[in-house]
Amino acid sequence: MATLNILDRSFDLPRYKLGSMIKAAPFIDAQKSREEAIGKREAALVSQGVPVSKPGETRTMVELFEGISDTVAVLHIGVSKIDPSVTLDAMLEDVDNTVEAYTALTSVMKAVLGNSGLKSGEAPAPSAQAEAEAASNSSSAPSSMSSSQPE
Repeated sequence: MATLNILDRSFDLPRYKLGSMIKAAPFIDAQKSREEAIGKREAALVSQGVPVSKPGETRTMVELFEGISDTVAVLHIGVSKIDPSVTLDAMLEDVDNTVEAYTALTSVMKAVLGNSGLKSGEAPAPSAQAEAEAASNSSSAPSSMSSSQPE
């Protein structure tokens, strides 16, 4: 479990199951896209000789606030299961709009998602061809599973 301290309370967020992950997916994808764009922008600056001392240094205010908002939305999914009266707006109003707050919230979100089976930097989903090859290989391979039912 990951612990989120917000609204003068402490919430122990359990791992997310499929329904919660489906709700969280658009926010997670938006964050990933945003972070990739920031990384590309910083790489371009570095290639032009502009020093970038730490990742995310060029993050705009809009990117910071969107990141905080998306992170809080992912965490709200778990909080609302514990206490349905807690609204997303209430959580957003309680969060400081600083990089430090974003970092702390992101750590909690990563812990929840990691506990749920989603790891940062996971490989992309396999292509249709790779899936077909895997299915072909597994259907021709002998099964090592035994049946517990009588024959």
